[in-house]
Amino acid sequence: NIEIKKIKINNKNITLMKPIYKSTLYHINKINIPKNGKKFQGAFSQVYPFEHEEQNYILKIINDPKEKEIKGIEFHRDLQKKLKNNEREYFCYLIEYGKIKEEPHKFYVIMEDCFKELNNYIDTLTKRTNIDLKNYQSLLIDCVKSIQIIHKYGYLHLDIKPENFLVDVYIYENNIKKNIITQLKVIDFGFVKKINTEAKSVFGTMLYIDMDS
Repeated sequence: NIEIKKIKINNKNITLMKPIYKSTLYHINKINIPKNGKKFQGAFSQVYPFEHEEQNYILKIINDPKEKEIKGIEFHRDLQKKLKNNEREYFCYLIEYGKIKEEPHKFYVIMEDCFKELNNYIDTLTKRTNIDLKNYQSLLIDCVKSIQIIHKYGYLHLDIKPENFLVDVYIYENNIKKNIITQLKVIDFGFVKKINTEAKSVFGTMLYIDMDS
């Protein structure tokens, strides 16, 4: 591997190695992480938002990724190559992923940044005094369409829950009014299985698993 990007996160230097996969549609040659720019801190990963040429992206660093995480990234990569233009909007675009020189047990992933998780976005909607049911209808339709696309290519997601959908919000303004358009995107493909594959165990998140599974 050849080191390609040196970045600084909270005064710590990190070298991103040559990507295992890199999209041909995007070329991010420089990453500037704002100070205290961490968007999410979990037990197994950290997410850092950054801008490049006026577009928003995230750098996700996964600590000691298990087989599930690597499998999910690889499925995302392979599915992305198959998607037609009108299907891509239902998935966050995977730009590249690879290893970190200083800590080879860690993986980095660069993706487009979306607004927020579906459950948090719904919480925001319910706090409004004037609730537009069309917003809910649009989100539900996008949920179904995104899963239909995965089925179309012969796979089951197996971990459907609000946390695994992100909402991208686009705002268009003119002299008359402000238009807000939402686009739902499905994420986290660690439990994906081919349709008709015999399952030896139950997959998913306990709270959302079918009681008949």
